[in-house]
Amino acid sequence: ALDPRLPINPGLLRYPVGLTRGAARNTFTMLTSLLPGTAPVGPDGDDRLVIHCLDTRQSVADELAAEEALLLRVMGRISGSD
Repeated sequence: ALDPRLPINPGLLRYPVGLTRGAARNTFTMLTSLLPGTAPVGPDGDDRLVIHCLDTRQSVADELAAEEALLLRVMGRISGSD
């Protein structure tokens, strides 16, 4: 990632996470930290999750939405509320 020849485009993404604050959102935030090329920064003023991305041209928001849906499924929830 530090090689200037790599075609990356780092930046911040504001993801509208559907989970309310608490254990479920904390779990999702922890899981996003394991995804390659992403690092959660925290919530923004509009309660979206700020994610640092190595390449903002990638479909990071789509990947996060898929991971959030899987987490909800694993947790046995129908909605994103705690």
